Amino acid sequence: MREIAKEQNIEEVEKKTKEEIIEELLCPGIIDLAGNIEFMRELETQLKNRVREKREKGSRTNQKINISNPKFNIKIENLEVFEILKYVRDRLMPCTWEVMYGLACAYYQKYGHLNIPRTVKTLDGITEDVQGYSLGSWIFNQRTAYQNRSIPKEQRKNEIVPLSDERVEKLESIGMIWDKREYEWNKMYELSCAYYQKYGHLNVPQSFKTLDGITENREGYSLGSWISNQRTAYQNRNIPKDQRKNMTISLTDRKVEKLESIKMIWDVREYEWNKMYELASAYYKKYGHLNVPQSFKALDGIIENKEGYSLGVWISTQRRSYQNRKLVKEQRKNTNSPLTDKQVEKLESIKMIWDIREYEWNKMYELASAYYKK
Repeated sequence: MREIAKEQNIEEVEKKTKEEIIEELLCPGIIDLAGNIEFMRELETQLKNRVREKREKGSRTNQKINISNPKFNIKIENLEVFEILKYVRDRLMPCTWEVMYGLACAYYQKYGHLNIPRTVKTLDGITEDVQGYSLGSWIFNQRTAYQNRSIPKEQRKNEIVPLSDERVEKLESIGMIWDKREYEWNKMYELSCAYYQKYGHLNVPQSFKTLDGITENREGYSLGSWISNQRTAYQNRNIPKDQRKNMTISLTDRKVEKLESIKMIWDVREYEWNKMYELASAYYKKYGHLNVPQSFKALDGIIENKEGYSLGVWISTQRRSYQNRKLVKEQRKNTNSPLTDKQVEKLESIKMIWDIREYEWNKMYELASAYYKK
């Protein structure tokens, strides 16, 4: 048997057991035989489709189709034997690193990435098969093996052998994702960039989902929620880990820089306040006062537009927020947060009317004075 194995160029025959030699001698034959049945089935399907296509569209050549019924079947003798061989083949195929890498290559060529769910099993690297190799788990283990390269053996939390430079290079040639969290963050960042380039801001509604960062799609990625989570992660930079109210990891300086390059809104309340303040400034410059009717809406702060922002309501809200500065929380009659000193200063720079009754009284008094003088 060992002589036969040597003739078949099986390596290190003397070191292998009898069972291992039998497996290596039989495995290629079984794999080849089992592959024949799959080839025949594929050929049958292709031939049927070709005949059906010719019959439906008609041939533009003089070629004749002698098969009148495309519902034919290729009869295969001893089909159950081939099924058994296929079953044996699927279990004899060696589960080596090279075999799994080949499946990973097939997956990458088909889908363009290696962001493989951990539960994925396959026999060809493309089609999911519960009887196949655990490609998802293998990819996960390669990440662990990569991390182990920089961890001393006695400090590792697993027994996975670190990857060699050669294997790292091979995996990186097919777009291996070493850090899945980093990969997913960058993917969402790219969607954020697309949104910003389209709409000019990152005030993304929390319910917004998309596949391209532009068009809303209920089957897409939760970009709105992701943006909200980045704000939370930004706030966590200044909060000790044991005092945080959530599990969100704080942002790195590099990520903060990337998000700020597309005008990330860290404080959405402040952003919205400043936006309304700009409209109020435009109104004041046009009309010379901030006695804005409560029903007034505008997109530019000047021309009334029923589809615009509620500038009149916002001005009224600022008056209540100003009054709340003098009241303790339990004495307030509304939930408006008190204005900051900076906000008060900005509003007073455009002649904010804090007390509308007093403003109107003074206005009427001026008219009365003018009448009296006349």
